Amino acid sequence: MTVHWNVKLVPDLDMISSKEERLPNLIYFGENEQLLAVSKLESSSRQDQAKAGSNALYDWNLAYKIKIMCRDTTTSNTGRLKRACVLLGKKN
Repeated sequence: MTVHWNVKLVPDLDMISSKEERLPNLIYFGENEQLLAVSKLESSSRQDQAKAGSNALYDWNLAYKIKIMCRDTTTSNTGRLKRACVLLGKKN
């Protein structure tokens, strides 16, 4: 099972501010895919991304079934020691 996330700056849904950061979480398994959540982030920090990703996986009882994590290559996502994918791996 593969989980994918990619932070996106989108128009604010409540129209109070012009843009907000959202984190879509999708899983892929075999020929299927499922949208788990589109979390609103306080910031695009690695901590907020890892927390939102972890919450979505735990909400769906999938935290221990993920074998592959797929992220975009922004610096907050990638990296060997302290990036979001490493923090998420430590939570699971």
